[in-house]
Amino acid sequence: MRGRRGPVTQGFDSARLRRYTAALFPKSGYVKDTGMARVTVEDCVDKVPNRFELVLFAAQRARQIAAGAPLLVERDDDKNPVVALREIAEEKIKPENLREAMIRGMQKHVEIDEPEEDDLAVMLRSQQAESGENGDAA
Repeated sequence: MRGRRGPVTQGFDSARLRRYTAALFPKSGYVKDTGMARVTVEDCVDKVPNRFELVLFAAQRARQIAAGAPLLVERDDDKNPVVALREIAEEKIKPENLREAMIRGMQKHVEIDEPEEDDLAVMLRSQQAESGENGDAA
């Protein structure tokens, strides 16, 4: 006998699954209705079409929130990743900003201003002149 491909609830969205379990267990308290809709990836996909990027952006924003960044939506007892997804879904934060912050956070090499060749030649001459003056004094 082949194993199942997934749970019985495969193919149900969260609202449909809640109604289904509420119908099966009407008075058991098994289904807790919070009265608020949970954010899902489908809510955010129209803002960030690539799901992989969406996960990376939400993780970056969740790290920012954990580090003390101000919240742009109400927390509502949600954890940082859910708050980050809600901010993306409600377009409170731009994906471009998250992309730049993510790139900066992953960079190992920080660019520093290198002196131009003309500036380098002037610096070398001044160092040689200083060492020549110091060599004469000794």
